[in-house]
Amino acid sequence: MATTITGSDLTVTVNDNITLNNVSYGGSTSALSTGCNQVVQRIVEVADMAAPEVGQTWTSLFNFSTANDAGVGIKLEFQYARVTNLDDTNYILLQLETVAANNVLMFKLDAGESYNITNNAMVALTAAAPATGYESTSTLSGIRAAADTDPVDVEIMVVLKTA
Repeated sequence: MATTITGSDLTVTVNDNITLNNVSYGGSTSALSTGCNQVVQRIVEVADMAAPEVGQTWTSLFNFSTANDAGVGIKLEFQYARVTNLDDTNYILLQLETVAANNVLMFKLDAGESYNITNNAMVALTAAAPATGYESTSTLSGIRAAADTDPVDVEIMVVLKTA
């Protein structure tokens, strides 16, 4: 079976501006990814965190592997992801996991905030980075979230490009 999907360009644009004392600051930048042909976009209810002594309840938003499946994309085809906290009150903790065991990055997203991921190569360490040199990057393997005190709706959009 031949696909009938025609790849398309993804444009991600970031605009920021502020005016202080009648002087405008800010700018705009865009990044282009050509030939994208897969999009996964959904709204997921993220569970609230359990009591600190029990640990946190993490809701899986998306995973990356070597084969496509429900809620899974091929890590080498990754182009872009956006996670948006749709709540009007509560924050979430966003967790980006690497293929290296126990290495994660976490970010707090307040109500209404978004986080864009434009590259699946990252460095996450369980100890301080060395004073000299750079650590090797690892590939993003999963995106998870935990809500503050009540369940929170989160939108995730992932764009992939098959070879």
